[in-house]
Amino acid sequence: MVNQIKKLQLFSASKDQLEYFTQLKKHIDLPVECTHYKNVVGFSLFVRVPKDELKKQVEILLQRKANSASGKSKPSWFWKLFRLINQINANLLYRKYFGWLQRLDADFVGVWNGKKFRQAILVLAAKAQNKQIIYFETGPLPGYSVIDPVGVDYYSAIPRSADFYLARPLKSSVVNLKEDFPRPRNLPVHYIFVPFQVVEDSNIYLHSPWIKDMRHLYKALEIAAEENPAIHFVVKPHPACPERYDDLMKSNHPQIQFVEEHASQVLVQHADAVLTINSTVGMEAIMARKKVLVLGQAIYGFAPLSQPVANQAELEKTFKNLTNWKVEERLVEHYLDYLATDYAIEGDAMKSPTKAHWKQAQEKLSMMLSGKLMQAIGLGR
Repeated sequence: MVNQIKKLQLFSASKDQLEYFTQLKKHIDLPVECTHYKNVVGFSLFVRVPKDELKKQVEILLQRKANSASGKSKPSWFWKLFRLINQINANLLYRKYFGWLQRLDADFVGVWNGKKFRQAILVLAAKAQNKQIIYFETGPLPGYSVIDPVGVDYYSAIPRSADFYLARPLKSSVVNLKEDFPRPRNLPVHYIFVPFQVVEDSNIYLHSPWIKDMRHLYKALEIAAEENPAIHFVVKPHPACPERYDDLMKSNHPQIQFVEEHASQVLVQHADAVLTINSTVGMEAIMARKKVLVLGQAIYGFAPLSQPVANQAELEKTFKNLTNWKVEERLVEHYLDYLATDYAIEGDAMKSPTKAHWKQAQEKLSMMLSGKLMQAIGLGR
């Protein structure tokens, strides 16, 4: 018996998301509707509001904003007012989204990312009505996108078990970074590449248990350098991060060099290892068969694919054993093959998706809307 395909309601929280979802609806033959958050109409007065969950979302938003360059200069009274206003806002948004979803006949709700304030509240309202969430995002490989029934980034359904990948037969050619960049003259002979991340990124305020920001990361490097005088770090600030680190650059630490002029791919290629909280550069380093130290929570942050590091003591211990650590290339090959052939779909959703992208999106969504959620991403039967 063929399972009935049910309706999917897409929710966009930005113009870019609306454009993608509109194009998705146009290119696939499935019962899909899309709505921009400004066009959501509804309100439910008599509904049980999940106060603790909404409070958590307000605290996450506050942490995100307070951790930014502009946020650090604001007085304490501002954040007390910010918390109060957004607690009221979260309550109103939940009632609005709950009422809107009640009026829809869709069993599935699609959101982009699902972790930011507005989308996270929508997810809470949808789950309270037993609607299945489908999450959209770019990645996890460069030039790919994701449709996941569980979540994105660290919240995704991607298995974190070496046994799973090694037991799975390969389906395609090896995914690799094929570029061969000449070595810049100003790099140390041996170094560990450390890409800074955007401080307001959800991967920092949600998935970084012990490193709270890039200044904290720099301090961890300083301490590690004292314990390991032979190690050199090359640090690249994130080009999209509004916070500046001129003071750290001017400190001229003998073992920590800041570099802005070279692409991350160049710095990955010539590094002995890559140390990251959970950035996309970490995935690029996995693809380049580099040793990767993961300080936060990441889909590639499990041994022996990479080396998870939970605290300062573990970081220093890892550096002392770095030369004895070998990359498990067979595991890397199987891991990347699963991501490229079973999990992700071709094409960056935000950069002119191709016909192949829409075809693969149609195939995955057809399975998900007929109830085959995990089978659509190569899991389950």
